[in-house]
Amino acid sequence: MKNLMNFRFAFFAIVLLIIACGLYIVLPRYSQTNKQERKDSVIKIGAIVFLTGNQSTLGSEVNNAFNIAMEDINKKGGLNGKKVQLIVEDSKDLPKDGIMAFNKLVMDKIPIIITTGDVVSLSIAPIANKDSVILLTTIAAGSEITQNGEWVYRVWIQAERQAKAIADYTFQNLKIKKSAILFINNDYGITSSNIFKRIFTQFGGTITGMDSYSIEQKDIKNQIIKLIQNKPEAIFVTGFGMGYANCIRQLRSMNYKGLIVTDNTFSIPFFQEQTKSANEGIYFTSTLFDENSMDSISYNFSKKYFENYNMKPSFVGAFAYDALNLAIHCIEQGEYNNIKMKYVLNNLNNYKGLIGNIKFNKTGEIDFPLVIKKMEKGIVRIVSDNAY
Repeated sequence: MKNLMNFRFAFFAIVLLIIACGLYIVLPRYSQTNKQERKDSVIKIGAIVFLTGNQSTLGSEVNNAFNIAMEDINKKGGLNGKKVQLIVEDSKDLPKDGIMAFNKLVMDKIPIIITTGDVVSLSIAPIANKDSVILLTTIAAGSEITQNGEWVYRVWIQAERQAKAIADYTFQNLKIKKSAILFINNDYGITSSNIFKRIFTQFGGTITGMDSYSIEQKDIKNQIIKLIQNKPEAIFVTGFGMGYANCIRQLRSMNYKGLIVTDNTFSIPFFQEQTKSANEGIYFTSTLFDENSMDSISYNFSKKYFENYNMKPSFVGAFAYDALNLAIHCIEQGEYNNIKMKYVLNNLNNYKGLIGNIKFNKTGEIDFPLVIKKMEKGIVRIVSDNAY
């Protein structure tokens, strides 16, 4: 009897040992599979935004627009039953921080990333192209960004295109024959000023003087004195940052009576508010986006933006919203495969966004309607007969 009990005890001990070994082998695999299933059930998109630094005002609007786009897509159940997650990193508008953020997102195997800003986008673009990561750049107008290869796209108004449009309108429509140029001292400003000069003089106009300012420069008076002494009929101001707002304010405070023509920076309510005492009669490049429009897409976006943030969005938010929705669209059509998604972008045909019907040309530049607007008695209206 004792031997039988010992046998039963040994038998059960062996069975328990076998079960324990089985669980040791199976459970981690189950846990790993379960974890992988949870991971695969989320579609990740990366974004590198200047949330802090000199451009943080614009970065806030970009992030706000992203939040609305994410809310819209996940309310619909995400993509193919999977939740969409946007991972936003702060570049501080510094190339070093932007590259670190890009590498972090790539380590997370994210195949499509949105970036903001000229200097950051220009630094990341060659790396993204080498790694075959789709890069959608916005608030980045510098000419060289999309020249870095087939994986880089721009969802913003190219500097050359803006400068050509406003130079054309200034000479042909406003009948200005003499203009000066005041530009921000960086790649964007140098490109814009040179293009404006070339187009304006090709029409037969004369550039009476050119000078530059820095992004945060407070006192622009010395540059303005030099420019207005040659009596230009108009001054083309191009750039961004507080230096840009100071240019416009100080031109009027120094009693310059000629026209001020400028680029899409003036479309941003922040800069309209900063220059409120001096911005009557300014002409500027912009998009068809109108925060007061009753068009269903624009109306719904503007309504949600105001409800969430107690302010109206500008075309900065419109571009950001469109950029993220373009990323979502090409993931939906391209199955989260970088090659398939690139094919979707390259073959986009009149995708309807907030800024109008969108498609990309062969070099990754966005094609959409560009118009000229004017500030009149605190109200902005379109003045160009045709889109540029």
